[in-house]
Amino acid sequence: MPGDSSPTWIYNQTVKMFAAGASPAFEDTGELEAHWGRAWGVDNDVGRMRAVLVHRPGPEMDVIDPTKRIESIGSYGDVEAGWYFQSDTVPKISEMQAQHDALVAALRAEGVEVYEVEGVTGGRLKSCYTRDPLIMVKGGAIVCRMGARIRRGEELAITRTLARIGIPILRTLSGLALMEGGSFAWINSRTAVIGCGVRVKREGAAQIGEVLQRQGVELIVIDLVGRAMRPGPDRPVRWFGYAALVPLVTWVTYLVAAFAIAGPVQRQFQGSANECVIRFVGNAGGGD
Repeated sequence: MPGDSSPTWIYNQTVKMFAAGASPAFEDTGELEAHWGRAWGVDNDVGRMRAVLVHRPGPEMDVIDPTKRIESIGSYGDVEAGWYFQSDTVPKISEMQAQHDALVAALRAEGVEVYEVEGVTGGRLKSCYTRDPLIMVKGGAIVCRMGARIRRGEELAITRTLARIGIPILRTLSGLALMEGGSFAWINSRTAVIGCGVRVKREGAAQIGEVLQRQGVELIVIDLVGRAMRPGPDRPVRWFGYAALVPLVTWVTYLVAAFAIAGPVQRQFQGSANECVIRFVGNAGGGD
């Protein structure tokens, strides 16, 4: 043993000898399997579904008051309380639950592992849209910050559920970030896209980009600009005009699937898959 056998020297040498290296990266399959139980993460929107997170509609739906009809916008809602429900009729919870149970049964019959969100409270009736409060990337999840009043607070139930399952949380958005997972889409394993609008802001996209940059993923950020027009005798519905409100995944996912399945679609657009997706969404956002 060297002459210096002080406790401090022994501690330092021990730590150096047994240190864990930075490589391989956190999201490496072997690292995740060894230390997190499985290779958590997603890097595409069209691959085979192996696991899914769902929420069964429950008591949170009781917040819907059938007397709170807002005819001017064609929805039910209470601006002061912050809740809304877009429908011509108030839903029957029993029917929603029956349809949910049938979907879960179908997924499990196909070998999909189904996880349930737990701890939904406070009349958060949109909690069944589990894609929005988190984004799955390579190695784990990013917890978003919701941009609708009725949805703010879903992040707590999602965080607790991820912890219970054992999924790594790579980041929780903070500051002035607004981000919902429905406006994030994978184009391929090296490229993702975020559409900014009413409920997704550039700061939220920037924080997502910081995580992806470390994984070697290019993030393309676009603005889903547009105008919403009510239909009338001389004003047909401008479908693309709602782009600033509609989650990006609505525009992109099916198009990405088309590129994955049918090569002729790419040739029709005369460009790479990435270029075609961005051109399509850009037109959707700003066109008539």
